[in-house]
Amino acid sequence: MKKTIIFTIVALLLYNNYEYINEIFFLSNLSKYELNCNKTYNYDLNEDGNLEEIKLETYKTDNENYVGNLYINNELKYEYTGGENLQFYIYDFNKFDKIKELCITSGNDSRNYETNIFMYNKDNSNNFTIKGKLINNDEKVGVIKVAHASTEDSPIFENFSKILGGEHIDIEYNYKRIQACEVLDEEKKEVNVSGNTKEKEYIAQEEIVVYETNKGNVKAYTLSKGDKVKLRSLYSYEQDKYIKVVNEEGRYGWIKLEDNQILE
Repeated sequence: MKKTIIFTIVALLLYNNYEYINEIFFLSNLSKYELNCNKTYNYDLNEDGNLEEIKLETYKTDNENYVGNLYINNELKYEYTGGENLQFYIYDFNKFDKIKELCITSGNDSRNYETNIFMYNKDNSNNFTIKGKLINNDEKVGVIKVAHASTEDSPIFENFSKILGGEHIDIEYNYKRIQACEVLDEEKKEVNVSGNTKEKEYIAQEEIVVYETNKGNVKAYTLSKGDKVKLRSLYSYEQDKYIKVVNEEGRYGWIKLEDNQILE
């Protein structure tokens, strides 16, 4: 009986923490592929049978900014500027596209994390910059998971910032598919806000109807000009676009996306 209870508890803990455990395993595995800056390596990046000479040359400028110059076959391919704590990896994010990516991460807290994915091709090399910290990857389908992300890097949700007058919105996670020298957006209907966006109080600039759900037109309550709310999540599916808020009384509801600024 005791063994059954213990097994049940362990199973529940694993189930409830599956995502977190999976992230730990990925980051542990990624660390095995870390390269040293200012050291030369030879890898076949595009599986054409030829080894590329790779080096990330890093230094500090006079004003203490960090710079990383990525050289492939002694040719400068990309310059990374302004990032702290540069880390350099070679990793195969998608097992089916026959390309090994170079990953350069920087930052030391949620305000300045940045993930760069560089894909080498003799005719068409690309670098993709994503705000946030790389925390997971499903290599079977090439989808990466980035924490401390932003709507700036999500075409699905980038228009949501207009409700705040153009201010970008911090979101919990951003998902991207890495495939054949491209980084594509993975569609998610709803994302939670995070960071400064989650903590900040926004003031209604006009009277705003708040709905019970993100489907239908059942009114939950009305915000008067000057009322304060906090953002909780963003929802986008076909023509339906809403922002989930909670007011000062703790009441939740959904605001339809508008073309003008209604919160400040």
